[in-house]
Amino acid sequence: MSSPNVSETMKHIEEFAAMADNETRYVRQMDVGQVIRQGDIYVTRLPDGTQLGKETTQRQLAPGSTNGSRHVIDGDTHVFSRNGNALIGPVFRVDGDQCEISHPEHAHVVIFQRGVYGVTYQRDFAQEERTRVND
Repeated sequence: MSSPNVSETMKHIEEFAAMADNETRYVRQMDVGQVIRQGDIYVTRLPDGTQLGKETTQRQLAPGSTNGSRHVIDGDTHVFSRNGNALIGPVFRVDGDQCEISHPEHAHVVIFQRGVYGVTYQRDFAQEERTRVND
C-alpha cells in the first residue's frame, strides 16, 4: 500500500476541518505530554516543575491582531513569556478550578485541571521562506 501524496493529504485535512464542530470542549484530565489543539495553537501539559519564565499580563496566547490570533485565556491563571523561536508561545499555569481558552472561530476549550501548560504554534510551510544554507 502506497502512502498518500501531498494533495490527498491536504484533501483529508480540509475534509476533517469541515467536519470539526465549534462546541465547547471540556478537558477534565491531561497527562504530562498530552496535547490539545485549538485552531493553529497546541496546548501541551507540562511537568509541574517546568521553568515558567517572566510573568506577563497578556491574556492572548498567539501574537497578532487578526481574528485568527484571538486565542484568549480566562480564569485563575498566570501567563509567562518564553524565550524561544517563532513556534514557541507562552506557558500558563492554572491555579483555580478551571480556565477557558476562547476563540471567535474555534471551539472554546475549558481545562479543569490545575497545572502548567505550554503553547506552541502550527507551522505554515507554505508561508516560510525557502532558503538553502551554502557550505
